Amino acid sequence: AVHAAVVDAIIRRVLQLNTDPVLSEVRQSWVVLGSLARREPLPLSDVDTALVWTDIQPPASPDPGPRIQAAARRVLDDLRHCGLMPCPNGTSADNPTFSRSQSAWIAAIRAWQHDPAQDRALLMSAMVADSRPLTDAALGRCLTDPIRTHNRNTRFLRALLDEALRFRPPTGLLRDFVIEHSGEHRGQLDLKKGGLAPVVALARWIAIVTGDAGGNTPQRLLRGADMHLLTTNEAQTLAGAFQDVYRLVLGHEADALRSGSTP
Repeated sequence: AVHAAVVDAIIRRVLQLNTDPVLSEVRQSWVVLGSLARREPLPLSDVDTALVWTDIQPPASPDPGPRIQAAARRVLDDLRHCGLMPCPNGTSADNPTFSRSQSAWIAAIRAWQHDPAQDRALLMSAMVADSRPLTDAALGRCLTDPIRTHNRNTRFLRALLDEALRFRPPTGLLRDFVIEHSGEHRGQLDLKKGGLAPVVALARWIAIVTGDAGGNTPQRLLRGADMHLLTTNEAQTLAGAFQDVYRLVLGHEADALRSGSTP
């Protein structure tokens, strides 16, 4: 949580110092995603960002999106100079997928909820569920406001649950222990993929079902128990497991940073 607060402060300060005329012309909200949004990043976590801007009336021609996204790219370059690492896979405010007008975001989110079978609908729904605005919170909440509505259909919620349960944590002591069987990580266990991801996914589903996207993973799990989606014992067991595995990964990444090695 302290790490997340420091990253939040750096991003806000960079935006305060930014004098790009393109961004000054339009009201916008910078939003963080993923583990940073949940306030549980790891030392080597990427900084995932999104951008929402108000619709320009009357509609501008040409589309202002490319100009705004280019300006956002310059902000991300400033973050790199501050030692932060924007997502190398494109989950960033300069990518049109994550940089849209308010109306475009709302339309896209409604479409994902209406038809969860469409390409990347579940992935994108999960990503916006883990979002937290750093600037202009009223505008940035358009990503999570649809979660609070009662228009979500059962098929959408069931598809999200099936996706969450698709993660299979490693079980057993030896023969059933899930390790990498080939490649550079042969014989090793991915604690993020096998330990953290399954619990995060289930807690995220609880956040969507309960209509409350706030909180970190343990808080979401305990909320699930309050809403009778989990038993108290299940919620406490999962929260404890998450914290134990998180502590292992945190220590491992910190040791790697001290020694200059790759975790």
